[in-house]
Parts: sequence; structure tokens; C-alpha cells
Amino acid sequence: LETAVKGALPARFWQEEEGVMISAGGQRFLVIARDLNPESPLGKGYQLSMFPVDRFHVAVGRLRKTTMLIGLAAVLLAVVMALLLSKHISSPIAALVAGTKRVREGDLKSSVPVTSNDEIGTLGRAFNDMTKDLALKESYREVLGKVSDPTVAQQLM
Repeated sequence: LETAVKGALPARFWQEEEGVMISAGGQRFLVIARDLNPESPLGKGYQLSMFPVDRFHVAVGRLRKTTMLIGLAAVLLAVVMALLLSKHISSPIAALVAGTKRVREGDLKSSVPVTSNDEIGTLGRAFNDMTKDLALKESYREVLGKVSDPTVAQQLM
């Protein structure tokens, strides 16, 4: 039996312990052998393993598809998260821009909504404080302008 098995496989298979591709039953197999007891006085024993290559290729193909789908889902999720994050940042900035335009046009009673406690929220609160202070300063100027000389009112301001 040992001679028949050894004869069916090339000599390099037994010497270099490399796998060999064979075909059986319309399928391709990778055959690997391992010497189980090289020093045994009872004779050599071998472990032969056959791996169906075609099934391996099918499994690798499925793994590739799964990996691509997971990668695509990760990229899609990253894009959605980037859009949400950019909207979260750009909306308060757009509100600040609109508020500065209103102040430039003379509307000192306008304020911007503050929806966060981060740096942009701090900027929004500072903007609202600024417009309140400007409105207060303008009301002081109007009152002083009514009761005193405009030059004196300007110096008091």
C-alpha cells in the first residue's frame, strides 16, 4: 500500500513535503502528507490530507464579496456621518452669518439660536451678548443725546 500511494504521487511530494494538486471525481484537490513516526521500528506512518480546491475558491470568492460589501457599507456610513457632522457645524455658522448681516443693517435686537455647548455655542453666546451690549449702548446714546450736547454725549459714551 505504501508503494502504491508513494507511486501515485511525485517523489518531490515525499521529499520536500509539498502539496500536490490532483483531480478526482471531477474535482481538484490539494493533497498534503505528513510523516507521523519517522523513527518508528514498526514502519512509517503517514497522514494524508485532501483539501477541495474548488470549494476553497468558492469560499474565497464569497469572502471577497462579503469584504467588499462591508467596506462599501463602511464608506457609506462614513459619508453619512460626515454629512451629518458638517451640517451640525455649518448650520450654527450660517445662523451667525445671518445674524451679522442683520446687525450690519442696524437690527441690534436680533440673536442667534445656541444649540450646543462647544466652541460654536460659545461663539453664538458671545454674539448674542455683543448684540445686547450694542443695543444697550445705542439706547444710552439716544438718552444722552436727548438730555445733553451731542459732543458731551459722545465723550460720556
